[in-house]
Amino acid sequence: MPQQQGPSSEEQAKQMEAQLKQQELQVKMQKIQQESELKQQEMQIDAQIAQQDLELKKQEATVEMQIKAQELEIKKAELALKQQELVLEREQERAVKIGN
Repeated sequence: MPQQQGPSSEEQAKQMEAQLKQQELQVKMQKIQQESELKQQEMQIDAQIAQQDLELKKQEATVEMQIKAQELEIKKAELALKQQELVLEREQERAVKIGN
């Protein structure tokens, strides 16, 4: 009986199949890990966007409040001007009456 050197072709096929399955598992694990990292990055980006949106809304509210305050100041100034005009008109009417 001749002695066989090394594993038989059937054993070699089984070894190759086991190696392929191991590689397939490694690839699947890498894929899962990459997807997990991507998901984490996506969540971080979403959180940053939400934070920036919040900051923008705060700034918008501040600007709107400043605009309202300025509009109020303008209205006050307009009222003060009207008052001065009325006072001037009254003084002119008095001056006319006194002049007559």
